[in-house]
Amino acid sequence: MSKPSDRGAVLPSLGAVFLAAGLLLGSWASRTPAVAGALHVDATVVSSFVIALAAGSGLGLLVATRDGRRIGPRAGVRAGAVLQLVGLAGIGVGAEGASSVPVTIAAVFVFGTGVGLGDVLMNVEAAGAEQAVGRSVLPRLHALFSLGAMGGAIVGAVSAGVGLPISVQFPAVAVIGTVVVLFAAGRFSGPTRSTVVGPSARAAAQGVPVRSVARRLLLVAVTVLGLAFAEGTATSWISLGTVRGHGLDATTGAVAYGVFVTAMTATRFVGGRIVDRFGRMIAIRVAIGATVLGLLVFAIAPGLVGILIAALLWGAGCALGVPLGVSAAADGGGDPRRVAVVSATAYTGALALPALLGPLFDRWGYGVGLVIPVIVLVVGFTVSRVFRTVVPAESR
Repeated sequence: MSKPSDRGAVLPSLGAVFLAAGLLLGSWASRTPAVAGALHVDATVVSSFVIALAAGSGLGLLVATRDGRRIGPRAGVRAGAVLQLVGLAGIGVGAEGASSVPVTIAAVFVFGTGVGLGDVLMNVEAAGAEQAVGRSVLPRLHALFSLGAMGGAIVGAVSAGVGLPISVQFPAVAVIGTVVVLFAAGRFSGPTRSTVVGPSARAAAQGVPVRSVARRLLLVAVTVLGLAFAEGTATSWISLGTVRGHGLDATTGAVAYGVFVTAMTATRFVGGRIVDRFGRMIAIRVAIGATVLGLLVFAIAPGLVGILIAALLWGAGCALGVPLGVSAAADGGGDPRRVAVVSATAYTGALALPALLGPLFDRWGYGVGLVIPVIVLVVGFTVSRVFRTVVPAESR
């Protein structure tokens, strides 16, 4: 098991891993229209890709939550990267080479498994590093993830513009991202049999009712769910919605996703200062408000300018939900299981829930379908007061 000083020293390696993870996911998200076009499928079939991504991520999350200590972040994050390499390359071959929906779905499932496994364990490593250094680092690490996704979106937009096949782009990007992760994760923690004090035992030792700890974690998860759902909706649908919902071209769809990711990245880089000045509860509530506004503008946007404004608000609003939720789960010692709960909730919102929107988009259009994440966000807003007490002032 790594010592605290070692956990703090791993921050540069963590940054590289978060950056590479964003690059891989952003590459997939920005070329979703190209995958759909190569297979000549509608939004309902695209939903099957999102479901496969969610199912694969669920498997990865399950393995990471159940066996994370035995595997360790180092081996787990590396294994996740290799699975993403195989999956992303398989998507390109399945869509353009084999022109097969089943092969593409299988490849997306493998890709999602790698995403889920790697995400939980890199967040567990990051939460441990944050506890070791005694200051907030998760928003900036997630900013690097967003920066990587922005790079993936740029590569996707350029590739779409010049007509580069996804069967070439995806394997090339996957190799680069995987090599970075394999080297950087070498500094991560290995397997451990440590007896981490669970939330119940810790709460009892501090005289805090166990129900209060569990309730707080649940409400944090509910708030994170709404913002993650909105983030995942953008990742899965903003490019395709720009093309099929608003009649713009595929390059503009990739640009819209790039604006979304750019806004998210910039907000995460300054997120720590925002939280320090205004507090977590206000930051989360403003984030939810901006996200709702962005979704509504996207639903009724009359043209390119409206789409870009919507993407800007949407991205800025989603930015702090997941990192603040993970940070909150790690308070008081950072039991990896609590981090895993929030990560699993975030991935449920980001991957599983957006998959349900495809049939709604096909039947009633994007404007009606986007009401669903708005409703979930409003529910999260009503319970977001819990963020006032998740991080005591003295722990900042």
